[in-house]
Amino acid sequence: MIKKQSVLSCKNLSKSFSSTLAVNNVSLELFEGETLGVLGSSGCGKTTLLRLIAGLETPDKGEIQISNSIVQNSQTHIPTHKRNLGMVFQDYALFPHMTVKQNILFGHQSSNHTNTLNHLLELTRLNGLADRFPNELSGGQQQRVALARTLATTPDLILMDEPLSNLDASLRKDVRKEINEILVSSKTACIFVTHDKEEAFTISDRVAVMDDGHIEQLDPPDKIYFWPESKKVAILSGTCEFIPGVISDKIVSTVLGDLPLRKSNEFTNGTKVSVVTRPTDFEITVSPKGDCIVVDKKFTGDENIFSIQLPTGENLQCKHKIHTSLFAGLKVNLTANPHTKFTAFLP
Repeated sequence: MIKKQSVLSCKNLSKSFSSTLAVNNVSLELFEGETLGVLGSSGCGKTTLLRLIAGLETPDKGEIQISNSIVQNSQTHIPTHKRNLGMVFQDYALFPHMTVKQNILFGHQSSNHTNTLNHLLELTRLNGLADRFPNELSGGQQQRVALARTLATTPDLILMDEPLSNLDASLRKDVRKEINEILVSSKTACIFVTHDKEEAFTISDRVAVMDDGHIEQLDPPDKIYFWPESKKVAILSGTCEFIPGVISDKIVSTVLGDLPLRKSNEFTNGTKVSVVTRPTDFEITVSPKGDCIVVDKKFTGDENIFSIQLPTGENLQCKHKIHTSLFAGLKVNLTANPHTKFTAFLP
């Protein structure tokens, strides 16, 4: 197996603003061609982390290396324009008086403008738009121009701060697919900051979940979702609820029966825990003697989401097939899907 080259290494980064610890002892590494999503709610420190890497903020402590060169430590501070990185902002920051061609080539140092432009227009699917101005483009097209302009400088690393936040919801799915394809084709390493888990999971090779200034977990998207290492990660990575249980060997006993555990050696028998449940974890079966009750139904177009009240009073969200006769007030049973294993945490 060929070992990939490290593009970015952050070691023990911390940054405070007055009494607020915005980034708390963060360490991470990014490799060539890799996209790392930084996922977290507003105020968790993800944008500050991006600004530290860019050199727009100075950390209180820690070290940053880009392509194995130290750009930040207690003795060194390399300015932003010498770090060979590109940034894509929320508002795209395109020059309104310049054409697509002029925007893309702004800052491009090589004399081979034509080849670079043609390559980037093709890569970002902007062929035929070179002579248009930003106000003549859709939001998705403007985003691709901003990305093409960044790629024109051949950076070692691209930093993207909530790049899709200004797009309509109907455009986001298509644009994030396009961005992912562009990043893969260009083989440029990227850090993608977002509060949207679907964006993070779709675009990223790995996801760093941030909360209160530190990284709770850094793993591939599927491991973040199925193997959360804390309650906070479980909540940030997708819809979930928690039900109480008691550990018994490799299972956890709950009001919904004995559930198999993903990790069976973390707790001693008799330990009281909270079990993470996802909407796809249980099957709904109608039964006149059922001990659960359908409370509510939400039709999303692609699926039905039912709120099911347990005998203990908690409500769980459960996905169900589109064509269904289930209705509020109906008695049902919930049965764990046969291949599902569960994660438990201390209450």
